[in-house]
Amino acid sequence: EDPEDFSDFWRMDRMTDAGLAVLVLGARALCVDGFEDTAARALLTRGLSLSGVRAYEALLGLKALRSMPEIAPRVALLGHSAGSIAGNLTFRIVPGFVAQVTDLFGDHYAWTGEGFAASMAPRLTPYRGLLADPATAPAPVLITPYGYEGTEEEVVAFLVAALAEP
Repeated sequence: EDPEDFSDFWRMDRMTDAGLAVLVLGARALCVDGFEDTAARALLTRGLSLSGVRAYEALLGLKALRSMPEIAPRVALLGHSAGSIAGNLTFRIVPGFVAQVTDLFGDHYAWTGEGFAASMAPRLTPYRGLLADPATAPAPVLITPYGYEGTEEEVVAFLVAALAEP
């Protein structure tokens, strides 16, 4: 999905209607297809990973949001699927997020039988338990079923509360 399709499908208008600014990052190399495997292999042979690239893109998105005077300085992180896996890392290593919503945790050792998945980051494998433990998070975390099915209103309420001025 591209960011526009994702926003439409996941009804991001519920969030904007609640007064939340939403930045949707487009992820490349998904679905464990040939391109994802090729990109993952190319990065891994250089000591890098698609998870790292996605975390960096989230950092750039955060920087963009914070550069906009109309956006409050309080920013939460919401991810889906591979975006959740990258978000679990980003949330713990980048200061300043006030909350996180996630629907998936990864083991960072993702051989699917067809190729390497985007979450393949062997150096993170020893930390997979910490990345999946809300107690290691710097701020509140809402864990939902995959795809947020049936929890859409809970997600919006969680984010509205987390982003309210203290």
